[in-house]
Amino acid sequence: MDSFIQSQQAQEMQRYHLPRFHELPVIEIYLDQLITILHQILHPLFDEETQQCLTASMINNYAKQGLIQRPVKKKYTREHIAYLVFIAVSKQVLSIGGIQQLITIQLDTYPLETAYDYFCTELEHALHAVFSGCEIPADSAVSRTQQSQLIRANAATVAHKIYLAKYLRLFAQEQKKG
Repeated sequence: MDSFIQSQQAQEMQRYHLPRFHELPVIEIYLDQLITILHQILHPLFDEETQQCLTASMINNYAKQGLIQRPVKKKYTREHIAYLVFIAVSKQVLSIGGIQQLITIQLDTYPLETAYDYFCTELEHALHAVFSGCEIPADSAVSRTQQSQLIRANAATVAHKIYLAKYLRLFAQEQKKG
């Protein structure tokens, strides 16, 4: 375990940063640009040989299912990016129905910008802790609520899932070498 925590992969995950809402592009973008941006943001969280981050058909299906708003004149906004970051990360551990419920619970309590930024902070804290062998720090929310606990549970579960996948992949690579 110590050698994995010292690995380049673990170090990268300890430093991983999700852009906050105000850091997302303000201009409206087309689907191919959206996919490029999402890939840049999310690629460290996925094993590209076994997982797809997001595809055009996935995004179109999320719009049809009502998980995200349909684009206006085929253009996407930073609100779309925020939703899709949350969906892509969460789909590693939750069903689409579960993600939809979690979004509803969060948005009944918080504006999108607040809910998204809180998710980003909690996921970064969880990744840093898990990939450095530490405990996940205390809740970063101003007040601890059921909604904040749900996001923390989601973030911690995702972080542990990513850790396990990356650890096992590195282990398999080392086994092939030696």
